[in-house]
Amino acid sequence: MFLRSFLTQRATAAHDLRWARCGLGRPCDGHLVLLIDLDECAVLGRDTNDILRLIAGSAGSLREADQLHLLLAGAYLANPCLKDAFTALQSLSALPVEIVFYTQKWAVVGKLRACAGPGYRVPYIEPSESGTVYLEAGPLAETYQYLSNQAPEQMTSELDRLGLVTWGVARTLNLGYTPAVFVTEGLKDLRLVAQHLGVPPGCVFLFDDKSVSHAELVRDPLPYSVEHMLPVQPFNCATIPRMYAARLQCLLETHFPLEGLRERDFPLFKEAALDPSWPAECTSLSPGGKWIVDKPAIAIAREPWDISRVFSRKSSPLANALLRRLRVEKTRTS
Repeated sequence: MFLRSFLTQRATAAHDLRWARCGLGRPCDGHLVLLIDLDECAVLGRDTNDILRLIAGSAGSLREADQLHLLLAGAYLANPCLKDAFTALQSLSALPVEIVFYTQKWAVVGKLRACAGPGYRVPYIEPSESGTVYLEAGPLAETYQYLSNQAPEQMTSELDRLGLVTWGVARTLNLGYTPAVFVTEGLKDLRLVAQHLGVPPGCVFLFDDKSVSHAELVRDPLPYSVEHMLPVQPFNCATIPRMYAARLQCLLETHFPLEGLRERDFPLFKEAALDPSWPAECTSLSPGGKWIVDKPAIAIAREPWDISRVFSRKSSPLANALLRRLRVEKTRTS
């Protein structure tokens, strides 16, 4: 019953009202926008991620896999630190908090470009030279197919993988909608995203495990373009809480066994299980073809996301809004 409710739950009246005003899952001016990276940030592992590629390789495709437990797997891949940070920001912020995903995947953008033709226009955001694609938010009832429904059939496998984890995070955060996704083949650009969403750049923050390297490449003189790139601990098999790792591994072993994957798709098996360049914290398949997500031998303590910098600058719109709210509350109690 719990799993089946994933497919039928509708958005709340409050979200319906906001969507009517701003567009489905699209932030308005006056919102705090959290841009969340995907791989090793919002979700476990790389390539958004190799676990889903293995499930698809074993079943033939994600759509041929056990759908109810596939949706549960998408939710189990979500980073609990994101939920903690989101809950805290909702409590502290004087502005409505919105989630938008921002991922760097040149192969996805390149394949979308190759699909362009009379029947499909690649949804680049302006300027088109940025190599950034904006995929709209969708209702939860559309599940993970909300992204692939916006693109040609050739993009189904890539966008279904993206959609499954973004949908899983949305379920975990109780958003009531599945967020929009920016996919870029170039540098991450907060000003560009803020301009496209129609919100002040001072209210846009990027949480990314590679924020430091992104910030080093920024050419934008606007202070927010660097200061609002916030680093987080990579989320992988070393940092996932052991309870979450054991839960995920049990689900995978029970509902997505990998027997026969080596014979069906040896290139995928070789890449996932036998490639020595993959570090232990990022592999999920043993050389013997078994799931290995729970790895207590390499476990390290997880670090909560630092949200203090969201409120650290009194000159920022968010800090000013928070100060105004605190003044109002103080006046009411005095």
